[in-house]
Amino acid sequence: MISSSFAANFLEAFKVAQAMFYEIVLNRVLPLQVLFFISGLMTTYAWLKSPEQNLNVWKFLLKRYWRFTPAYAFVIALMIITPTWGSGPSWYSHLTPVYNNCKDRWWYNLLYINNYMDSDKVCLDHTWVLAVDAQLHVLAVFILIPLKLRPKIGLMVNLVLAVASLVSVALTNVYYDLPPHEALAFLHIKDRHFYAEHTYHRVYSHVALYCSGVFVAYLVHLYPNLKISKKMNCVLWLFTLAGCSAALCSVHAWRQGVMPSPLVAAIYVTLSKVALAVFLSWVSVACITGQAPGLRDVLSWRPFAFTARLFFLAYIMHVPIINMVMSYKREHFFITDLELFYVVLNHVSGTLIISYILHIYFEAPFLSLTSVIRRRCKVRTLTNNLGDKPIRFTEKTAAWTDNSEKSHC
Repeated sequence: MISSSFAANFLEAFKVAQAMFYEIVLNRVLPLQVLFFISGLMTTYAWLKSPEQNLNVWKFLLKRYWRFTPAYAFVIALMIITPTWGSGPSWYSHLTPVYNNCKDRWWYNLLYINNYMDSDKVCLDHTWVLAVDAQLHVLAVFILIPLKLRPKIGLMVNLVLAVASLVSVALTNVYYDLPPHEALAFLHIKDRHFYAEHTYHRVYSHVALYCSGVFVAYLVHLYPNLKISKKMNCVLWLFTLAGCSAALCSVHAWRQGVMPSPLVAAIYVTLSKVALAVFLSWVSVACITGQAPGLRDVLSWRPFAFTARLFFLAYIMHVPIINMVMSYKREHFFITDLELFYVVLNHVSGTLIISYILHIYFEAPFLSLTSVIRRRCKVRTLTNNLGDKPIRFTEKTAAWTDNSEKSHC
C-alpha cells in the first residue's frame, strides 16, 4: 500500500499503481495462498511415502512446532529491542506500535493464534500466514489418518472440508458486505483491518487450497507414472493459465472505483480460489509426473533450492526491514516505475542478506543440534530395545557362515 507519509507524489503514485502490470503485485491474496497449497502437498506426500501406518500425532505436531518456533521467537525478540536501533522522522510513529504489540502480546505468535487478534494489536501483522499454516497442520491430522488406512473416507473428509471452506467464505462476504479483494478495501487502514479480521486472516478461508494440495499428493502417489497426451497437455495448460490470469486480473476494473455487488464479490472470491487451486494442481502434477520437464528443471535450479531455505526467515523479516528503512528516511521519495523497481530490488537484496546471516548464525546451528539429538535418541531407543538378548541366527544363515569359514580356510 502506498503511504502518503513516504511518497512525495502520492496522487501520481496512486495512478501508477492502477496500471494492469501491478495487478500481480497488488493482488497478493491469491499468491499467498500458494503457500497453503504447497504445505498440504508436501505434508501429505511425505506421510504417504513413509512406511508408518499409524500417525504419531504428538510427534507430527511437535516436529513442525520445533522446526519454526525458535527462529520465529528470535525475530520477535529482535523486534522488542527495535526502538534502540536508530531514529528518524517517522521512526517512533511507525515502529513504536510494533514494539508495544510484540512486547505485550508476543505469546499469541508463539502459540500461532495471532490471526484471531485485532489487526492493530497483533505483533508482526503479516505473520498471520504462519498461524494459519500451523492451524492447517493440526487440521491435517483428521485427513491424513483415514487417508492411509481408508483412502475413500480420507478423500471424502478432504472434499467436505474444501467445499465447506468455499461456502463459508462466500457466505461471510455476503453477510458482511465485504469487497472481493483486500486491495479493494479502499485506502483506509480500518477497512483493510475489517476485511482481514472477518475473512482473510481466518483459517477457514484457506482450507480449500490446503485440501487441493492433499488431493494432488494422493493422486501422484497413486499414479506416479501418469501419462497424458500432448493435445490434452496443451489444453490443460491453456485452460489453467486462462483461469489463473482471470482470477488475478479481473479485479482491475474494480480497482478503478466501480465496486461490485456483494453477490458478485462472493462469486469472485469462491471462483478465484477454485481457479488458483486448479492451476497449482496441474502445475504440480505436470512437474511430478514428467509432463513439463523444462519447467521442472527451472524450479529445481540450485539457487532456488538455496533461497527456499531462507524463505521462512525472509518472509518474517521483510516487513520489519521495509518499515525500518522507510522510517529512517530523512526525506520523501518521488515514485515512478523505475523508482519502485529500484526500491523493491534493494528491499529483496537486503532481506535475503539479513536472512542468510540469521540462517547461518542461528537457524542452521539450531537445526543441526536438533538432528544430532534426534539421532542419539534413536540410537538409545534401538539399544534399549535390543538389550542383552542374544542374536539368533536362522539355519540358513548358520550354514552359510560355516561354508564361508571353510572356504576361507
